Amino acid sequence: MTTPLDIITLALKDIQVLGVGQTALAEDSNDAFVKLNWMMAQWSRKRWLVYVLDTMKVTSNGATRYTIGPAGDFTLDERPDKIESAYVRRLQGLGDFDDDDFDDAFNAGAERQVEYHLRIIDSRETYNRITMKRVSGTPYALFYDTEYPEGNIYIWPRPADGEYTIHVSYKKALTQFATLVEDLVLPPEYKMAIECNLAVRLAPGYGKTADPALVVLAKDSLETLRGANSQVPELSMPPGLPTSGNFDFQGD
Repeated sequence: MTTPLDIITLALKDIQVLGVGQTALAEDSNDAFVKLNWMMAQWSRKRWLVYVLDTMKVTSNGATRYTIGPAGDFTLDERPDKIESAYVRRLQGLGDFDDDDFDDAFNAGAERQVEYHLRIIDSRETYNRITMKRVSGTPYALFYDTEYPEGNIYIWPRPADGEYTIHVSYKKALTQFATLVEDLVLPPEYKMAIECNLAVRLAPGYGKTADPALVVLAKDSLETLRGANSQVPELSMPPGLPTSGNFDFQGD
């Protein structure tokens, strides 16, 4: 079992704040623990440092806007910084099915439930150019407004009440540790990366400069995570840009 305290102790040894057989003072451990969680929060925003995407769904209720966060329609402890991909599933009057129960769902007739990919609109400025935001129809696009503490997900055209499930994929937040002695539940390649990069971050607070060999190890460990986590979507060309007149979101 590896705990945050184990990682912190090794990191302090890496920068020669602790020697063999020594233990950190409570104040040093607590300060390092805060910086450890800050680092993990920053890592959670970088796709190549996150090992998996999670997907959540809600059933359409006739609204244009759905919230995501601690008290949102999509309920998460922390609202994501970005929606990585999204799609809707047309229910065709049938109940929805779970993706890990595919065979049973097909036996129930779920093969008629067509899924439609949603194009992600990357900015408020682009979303504002849609001239009829409340028109209803088969959903085509999603805009994510990163309000806090709940983000806002806008679906266009507006999906009819009960006719679709809306599925959004987002980066699964890396562990935020609650105590110094809990088990670190992450893929094994993260342990070295966390230790070395935490050590580099802690060094200035003790008036030290991280050893160049430690810096190299920190960078190499991050590259290992990049290689393990990187997923490159297929290239797709964006719709043509309008030159004048109203904005045709689906224009060629």
